[in-house]
Amino acid sequence: MSLARDASFQPRTQAPDAVRAYLEDKDLQPGFDWRDIWQEEHALAFTVAKIMAKDVLADVKESLEKALAGGETFESWKARISDVLERAGWAGEREVTDPDTGEVAVTDLTAPYRLRTIWQSNMRTARAAGQWDRAQRTKRLMPYFLYQLGASEEHRPHHAAKEGTILPIDDPFWLQWFPPNGWGCNCWLRQISAAEAGRLGGVSVRPAVREVIYNNPRTGQRERIPEGIDPGWASNPGLVRETYLEERLNDGS
Repeated sequence: MSLARDASFQPRTQAPDAVRAYLEDKDLQPGFDWRDIWQEEHALAFTVAKIMAKDVLADVKESLEKALAGGETFESWKARISDVLERAGWAGEREVTDPDTGEVAVTDLTAPYRLRTIWQSNMRTARAAGQWDRAQRTKRLMPYFLYQLGASEEHRPHHAAKEGTILPIDDPFWLQWFPPNGWGCNCWLRQISAAEAGRLGGVSVRPAVREVIYNNPRTGQRERIPEGIDPGWASNPGLVRETYLEERLNDGS
């Protein structure tokens, strides 16, 4: 699959409302380490590791919101956010202190790999949330998800093993195995009809998911995570947001 077909990675048109709302509704949460905010919390909080200044974090969030709204490319956004960070005094290497430990780390937010990570992780999770919203509205006509591999030179073995998996949209498997399933993961889901599922061999046997223990060095907690999914990525962004909005509605808030 070419990157041109992977709309979740490189938007070229204005994103649907649900995609934009996912990012816009997030609260700002400065953090020294990405593991300070864990798993489902990322669906509700916007953070970039080592951006401790809330105003700078707000600038980055706003820049991504504009990129989604305007169908901006990565290269265009990279140039724009680099200018924003330079004006804020955050271009190039700078020291950042961990408020919990006093550790001083050197970071460069304008390094190409950092900007690509920020872009890809936020764009792909926002697109995933939008896809979940759309699937809930259209599942009577297209009731299944088909797991497919993206445009990566090398695929993680556990991800490659899921290729071709066809399961109902509301199957528990998608509670955790809803792409992206890790840093730089380009896997994606295609929503399909019952007729197409039949042509492709029918509904799959749900893949067995083995859990492993991950010791989160930031929280000190022992977490059980699915083998093959990067720590912190085993969640369904759209479902988390949907559940949160339902709880707010029921609470009258």
